[in-house]
Amino acid sequence: MFVSGSKVTVTIPAETPRSGTYKISQEDGDNLTLVFSRAEGGRDEARLRFVGEESLRWSLPEGPEIVLVRAKN
Repeated sequence: MFVSGSKVTVTIPAETPRSGTYKISQEDGDNLTLVFSRAEGGRDEARLRFVGEESLRWSLPEGPEIVLVRAKN
């Protein structure tokens, strides 16, 4: 996931990268619900939960969860 301002590109192995914009539709402490609007049309929703300062859990509506860890320089 690459984010710059309100633009985002999401790359999932075995799928074509998706680019578009996002906005926060709900916030509850460390939990966010985001709505992604794809450049080619269509919308996706995801739940994000911050775990400390180093990782993020991304839950998809279908059930899978992806854990993102901040890259270290």
